[in-house]
Amino acid sequence: FGGTLSPTFTRVTFQENFASGGGGGMHLELTGDTHAVTLTDVEFVNNSTDGFAGAASILTTAASSSDVKMQAMLSNVTFRGNSASSLASGLLLAAQSSFGTTTQSIVDAQLNNVTFFGNTSTTGAAFANYTVGKATLTTDLKNGTFNANVADGRNVVAGSAIQLTRSSTDSTNKLNLDSSILWGNTTEGGATGSSIGYSGEPASVLVSNSIVQGSGGSAAWDTTLGTDKGGNLDLDPKLGPLQNNGGFTSTMLLGVGSKALDALDCAAAASPATDQRGFQRPQPTGGQCDMGAVEMRNASNLLTVAASGGGRVNTNVASSA
Repeated sequence: FGGTLSPTFTRVTFQENFASGGGGGMHLELTGDTHAVTLTDVEFVNNSTDGFAGAASILTTAASSSDVKMQAMLSNVTFRGNSASSLASGLLLAAQSSFGTTTQSIVDAQLNNVTFFGNTSTTGAAFANYTVGKATLTTDLKNGTFNANVADGRNVVAGSAIQLTRSSTDSTNKLNLDSSILWGNTTEGGATGSSIGYSGEPASVLVSNSIVQGSGGSAAWDTTLGTDKGGNLDLDPKLGPLQNNGGFTSTMLLGVGSKALDALDCAAAASPATDQRGFQRPQPTGGQCDMGAVEMRNASNLLTVAASGGGRVNTNVASSA
């Protein structure tokens, strides 16, 4: 699409769609001018493609006549059970320009409170950043949960959860990953230590305040995953099943004893004011914030049970959601 566009999707479910070539559930390709794309409370379920981006592809293409700029904001979005035959079964963000042109494609993306679960593709099973030509793509991903995503097939060159592909030296591809959980994602053969990967020219991933399986945490960081910015862990977050936990989209709760609980100084981490369900961060007010898409409540409530025969039983029941 050309001209200035601001497509907005709110409280929408894209389910069991198929597209040949790419973008099984949604495909937005924007050219020329300046655009803003907004998704809030959206779920992509069991969409597929025989190409790239099983759930959604959002991209810009700069032609020979003018630059193209886009701001993308995704909040409270779940990608589950989507599949692709190539790059990114969940979400593909891309900035591209035609080779030989002087125009630029510039994308700034913000992902807050997102869940990627059970998506499968040959590379970058859940989420991919892609650039080619004179293009700049910067993505800030905050409070994401990635689990049970699989990169399975002939061309597993990158991570099972996240992939950055920089296809030309004149492009810039950068991801800031913060306050997120990457756990239980696998490549072909069941390997779990390749959550983040790359293809093409070197790209930039900065990771902070996150649980990344196989990373060694900040104490023993695996530099092949990106740059450690501190506060990272390599400990089981004790994720619960993907289910309806309130809010419009399905989410995963943190289990008792999870190191993701109360792990963040909310102000220092610039945590979103609410979690993926719309519940306030932090819980309780004035406390610490949790890693991942869901903020847990740890209030203790008194339950009184009247027994037969005039008896009485008092017990404390922990409410953790």
